[in-house]
Amino acid sequence: MNLKGEGSRSSVWCHRFITAIVIAVSCAVARTFAGENVEELFKELATPGTSGERRDALVTELSAYSFSEVGTQAVHTICANQEGYYYNPKTAKPWLEERCPEKQKISFDAGAIWGRVRNRADPKSMAELSLVGSDCERTMYLGALRFDGFYTDSTKPILERIASGKSEPAEIRVYAATILVQKADPNAYLQVLIESCEQIKDPLVRSERFRDATVRLSGKLSDANTKAFLNYGFKLLTLIDNGKSGKGYFLAMDLGRFIGIKPVREGASPFMPDQRLPEYQGDHGLKDSFFQETVNNARKWWRENENRYREAK
Repeated sequence: MNLKGEGSRSSVWCHRFITAIVIAVSCAVARTFAGENVEELFKELATPGTSGERRDALVTELSAYSFSEVGTQAVHTICANQEGYYYNPKTAKPWLEERCPEKQKISFDAGAIWGRVRNRADPKSMAELSLVGSDCERTMYLGALRFDGFYTDSTKPILERIASGKSEPAEIRVYAATILVQKADPNAYLQVLIESCEQIKDPLVRSERFRDATVRLSGKLSDANTKAFLNYGFKLLTLIDNGKSGKGYFLAMDLGRFIGIKPVREGASPFMPDQRLPEYQGDHGLKDSFFQETVNNARKWWRENENRYREAK
């Protein structure tokens, strides 16, 4: 028996074990320090009066961290510092602009960090983040799924959970349903969208959310869902039409595009009257009667064709 050799191997394994423990402890300490450091850096970023040059340095420093370390902090900071109006920046670094309000400088800082670290996240983690937080924060995570390429099949169960959640805020439900309608199978999720839209109390807002979600569905729905879409769309149009101001103008045109209504002339939209006619000309543009006539034309079409699209009970 080679006791010397056995002892040597034992020493090697012992050394490797101790080294692994030291590395694990060092990593844990580093993560703790990094977390504390990130928190302090964001506190400084969110402090009114921080100079533009320092803000610039903070954006660069925080953008070097991983998404898991700074992503949620960036989103929280953006949402906590939104003003009632939007400052239109003149440069790519609004925090260096003297006229930019202080809170918006903070929001722009955090937005720059979010824009740089967002693509380091994985889709499922992004979707999971949309389950919690303020409405603003959840909307930002959902926005990444909708607009920034984070939607995948792995995110679908989470979106389904939100879109069908009875206790979820109405706007959040609609946003999740919108993503499913636009990114997955619209036939599978149209009814989910309609049910979530019904939770929005303001009829005009409800119609806008429905219009936004369904604007490119022409030719993509089954016969049954085409009927459901048109019945709900014209129900909303009837609900918001006050008979004089043209409320529902955009919804009327979108319904016409879905149906395939031919415009009165090239360059016009479905259901629009000829805007060149004198009766629609006002002192400062088109009269309300032009927009109202668009709604009237859409509703007239529905009255004449509703029976063709009657849903089975």
